[in-house]
Amino acid sequence: MHFLLEAFITPFTIVLLLLIVVLLLKNIFPLGGNNNLGTIIVIAAMILFASIVLPFLPMLPLQLVVLNFIFGLSCLAIPFDKMPRYYLQTPRRWSFKNLPEFMFWFGPASAITNIISFGFLFFIICPHLSAGSQTLFVSIFRTGWFIENLWVQEMAIRALRDRHLPFIKQHATSAVIMVSFVAGIIGTAIPYTATGQILQFTALPSEYLILVFALMIFYLLLTSLIKLIYLKHKKFLI
Repeated sequence: MHFLLEAFITPFTIVLLLLIVVLLLKNIFPLGGNNNLGTIIVIAAMILFASIVLPFLPMLPLQLVVLNFIFGLSCLAIPFDKMPRYYLQTPRRWSFKNLPEFMFWFGPASAITNIISFGFLFFIICPHLSAGSQTLFVSIFRTGWFIENLWVQEMAIRALRDRHLPFIKQHATSAVIMVSFVAGIIGTAIPYTATGQILQFTALPSEYLILVFALMIFYLLLTSLIKLIYLKHKKFLI
């Protein structure tokens, strides 16, 4: 049975599962599904990449479902955001046709952040904490990427909200910001609970959260730089 389970859980199976989850979210929660689509495709690409360079799957299917579920729920708060007056002065039309180009520009920001996270986890954090146990090594890696990925996704909503620097020159409503941070805190807390054990997570030292915070800042700055270049050729983000 264990052999059959390992054979079933392949990168392509995970990608297919993610796409099914997106379609379900899009039908049940239209706003959550639309906002998740680009993120899911980037995650799927990272899973395929990681599965090639790593000797194990970077995250299990159920862990990915939980990750996307938490992020999807936090996206339901987006309709309660309030854009500034200048943003509403010009009519805007959301077009699915612009999504591929948008992802081409902003997808690498998430990919670069994830690759840096992979490097720290694989070469520094996991060897230091696993004490030679391969099972513990893999569990620590998956836990670390789960937490980092969730926070980066939450920051993506803030960074791509409009053309200005997030949290400094642009501010979402208090409710939207609170939901994003609550979602991140819940995801961070899961590995320290009984649910985390069921999901095969491992409690990480608090020092790892410093790395996650640094990666969040790096992602926000990198995305803001890409926005400056992108908006020289485009009137709107998407």
